[in-house]
Amino acid sequence: MKFEKIIEWDKNYFMKINQYNNQFLTIIFKIISFFGRESFWLFLIATFIFIYYWRLPFISIGLCLLYGLGICYIIKIIIDRNRPYQNNLIKDRVKRRENVGSSSSFPSWHTYNITAQILIFYFIFQDSLILLIGIPFTILLGISRIYLGVHYPTDVIFGFIFGVIGYFITISTFNWWYFLVLAVEEWAGFGGQPDQIINSFFKFPWYTILVIIIFVFILISSIFKLIKRNN
Repeated sequence: MKFEKIIEWDKNYFMKINQYNNQFLTIIFKIISFFGRESFWLFLIATFIFIYYWRLPFISIGLCLLYGLGICYIIKIIIDRNRPYQNNLIKDRVKRRENVGSSSSFPSWHTYNITAQILIFYFIFQDSLILLIGIPFTILLGISRIYLGVHYPTDVIFGFIFGVIGYFITISTFNWWYFLVLAVEEWAGFGGQPDQIINSFFKFPWYTILVIIIFVFILISSIFKLIKRNN
């Protein structure tokens, strides 16, 4: 009975948020929602590896993505919940403002991402202003997923919860991965490169070409995925 009440609550609050219609708000929520996509964070990871070499952010941001794949996508496969626009009871009334991939609805990957990464940014910079700005932004992103018609409120709520879990797993295992990166650097013959410098390999033309190829590949992959979703 309690489960049925939760499902009913989920459906009702989804409809209340989703049915609100404002063209300007749609644009804003689509922009906000972008920051939950893995493409944005892959750009940051690549930047801190290949351009502005800084171990702390590329390891921690990367771990959040890695653990997120392990947490969210395994749960998505197990729960296998239909998206709101696939629900036979409400699909004719759902305002679907964004196309998504083939993954199931529970939990929200975008919400996991932004929650975990905002906490990681606080971990990196230790500035309370990040939380002051980041927490409201995270809530807005969660609401955007409901408004855009691709997630239920409980998908978003558990996205928040799993994001916090992913963050704690990341910081608790960070040192292991950090020392692994140092070991790989030593093995590859460039150990001791300091953090927070423009990558010294830019003195080689081949490295500049390699970096351009990597970033172009990420950009094209992101654009291709966006086009595929909109078709």
